[in-house]
Amino acid sequence: MIPFTDETTIGEAFDRAAEAFGRRPFLAAPSGRHKPYHQTGWEIGFADAHREVEAMAAAFRAAGFGHGHRLAMLLDNRPEHFLVKLALNRIGATCVPVNPDY
Repeated sequence: MIPFTDETTIGEAFDRAAEAFGRRPFLAAPSGRHKPYHQTGWEIGFADAHREVEAMAAAFRAAGFGHGHRLAMLLDNRPEHFLVKLALNRIGATCVPVNPDY
């Protein structure tokens, strides 16, 4: 169990989890030929996910995004949605998921 309080941010909790769980699986997607992505399955561990989130957060910052911005995401049901959401949270931006069926 990772200790946290009411003041712990999502980013801080994710940092602690990545440190504690390292290579353990963080996200996984099952295989499925019906999907346009990850047809053979996909998995990412905490440490690799943490590196991806940090890199995305840096890219968003470099592009001028930050606290108070809202970014629309059209990522279907891809597991990467959660990585992008964590990166946006890290820079203080809000994720606005877009449903392609609308």
